[in-house]
Amino acid sequence: AGCTAAAIVRPERVMVEPDELGNGLQATVADVIYLGQSLRYHLDTRQGKAVIASSTDRGARFAPGTPVRLTWRPDDVWVIPE
Repeated sequence: AGCTAAAIVRPERVMVEPDELGNGLQATVADVIYLGQSLRYHLDTRQGKAVIASSTDRGARFAPGTPVRLTWRPDDVWVIPE
C-alpha cells in the first residue's frame, strides 16, 4: 500500500533556468523581488503549485510572465510523509 508525501526544496536550492533547456518542472515567473545581492522569484507551476526560488544577482534574470524550468539536485529534496 502506498502513502502520500510532500517534497520540500529550500528556495536557494531551486535553480531557475530558461524554458528552452527543456528539462525540469515547467513554471511561469509571477513576480521578482530584488533583495540587493539576490533575487527572489515567485513562480507558478503548470500543476497549480506556487514555488519560491532565490538566486544570486548574477547570470540570467527572468521577468514576470516568462516561462522557465525549475530544477534541483536529488539530494536537495526533503520527503515528508503525510
